[in-house]
Amino acid sequence: MTRCWIIVTSDLVDHARIQEAVETLVTANGGVHHLNGVLRTLSDMNVLLQDHPIVSVSTEIDEFGRLALGNALNAIHEEDPERDGNTLLERYIKTRRKLQSVSRHLRKLLWDWIPERVCEFRALRARQLVDPGDFSIGSHFGEFVLTGTIGNGLSGATFSCAKPGESRPLALKMMRKSNLLTTKAITRASSEITLLHGQDPDALHRRNILPILEVVHSSSFMCYTFELFGTSLCEFSMNMNEDIGLREFNTKEVITAMHDALEHVHSHGYAHRDVKGENILVRPASGKGRYITDVRLTNFGIVCRLDDETALGEMCGTPGFIAPEVITRQVQDGRKVDVWALGCVVLDRSVDNDWFEDNWFTPNAHLNYGDGSATQDLSPLQHAVFNSLQFLAENNDAAVFDFVRQALVLDPTQRPNADELTLGWMLQP
Repeated sequence: MTRCWIIVTSDLVDHARIQEAVETLVTANGGVHHLNGVLRTLSDMNVLLQDHPIVSVSTEIDEFGRLALGNALNAIHEEDPERDGNTLLERYIKTRRKLQSVSRHLRKLLWDWIPERVCEFRALRARQLVDPGDFSIGSHFGEFVLTGTIGNGLSGATFSCAKPGESRPLALKMMRKSNLLTTKAITRASSEITLLHGQDPDALHRRNILPILEVVHSSSFMCYTFELFGTSLCEFSMNMNEDIGLREFNTKEVITAMHDALEHVHSHGYAHRDVKGENILVRPASGKGRYITDVRLTNFGIVCRLDDETALGEMCGTPGFIAPEVITRQVQDGRKVDVWALGCVVLDRSVDNDWFEDNWFTPNAHLNYGDGSATQDLSPLQHAVFNSLQFLAENNDAAVFDFVRQALVLDPTQRPNADELTLGWMLQP
């Protein structure tokens, strides 16, 4: 009998650390650990077991691989809980192959057929397919040369890149099409491109929004490029030693710029839904300047149309910046979700890290984001709002306090839209 243990980790877990622990345990018992391997057939494992008492394999599987694994486990358990690992592995391999075939057909339907025939998804049309390369530094994706890695997210990786004849530093966001195989996923992608690539980029810059410059497809990836602009507001706040006066000046710059950006987004019928410091880019007048002069809203990965009732009912956003009506799944107006989040950003800028953690983030963390009940107790959030306004009234500029007071209203019917916010004091020197 062959015994089989399966460990599956999500992207949120330190996979390398777990992999190291498994490898240490396996090799200490005379086994062998294979990195980034795939057992395509049962014979592969049997060959290894002839020389080693234990074999472990570390690999990456996508959503369809996880589904195949789950289906195999369920089928084995239902038929005979005592079946051995050989049967489990065979069933898993067979199920995964079927799902990979379905995945290929689904990808062709969603990325080839629908964008050519459905107006709502025209933004996803691939006018030309390029050679994707291997995404190593120095490799090409079409005309773009990858020069560095910026970061990795749930939807894909982002690289710094260069293009012949382009003097601006650029970034390229890569999204694997096989990870975008639901109508929700392609609706989000289409909305993001429509909003950020379907308008004049100079006009978007004037409204403090970072535009998409180009959209490039390969058979397996969709990538788009944008200007490599400044640094995130979070990073700026952590690294810049701002005195009280400078901090209030910069906060007002952020408020007025984001107010303008959200007005523009909302006027075109969209809600951003993930406004936070990491998605606000800032740039001082000079490379080492301390006064923020340029601000851009970016990362529209979960943008949705204001008339998309299904999307507005989703749980999305970042804890600590999520409006109460999103938690209770009672969103009636996506614009007000963005206003609440901007209020949280301003609050974060206006207090120190410890205060924000203890008095705002911790009460938010105690809410049940997965409940979705309209009757969920939001009193911890209500107390957090009260304490925040009291603190701001005693320790901050009146204009900053007034903005947060308008934005952090629990009842969305009493909370203003971006174009209803009063910024009169904000515009005074």
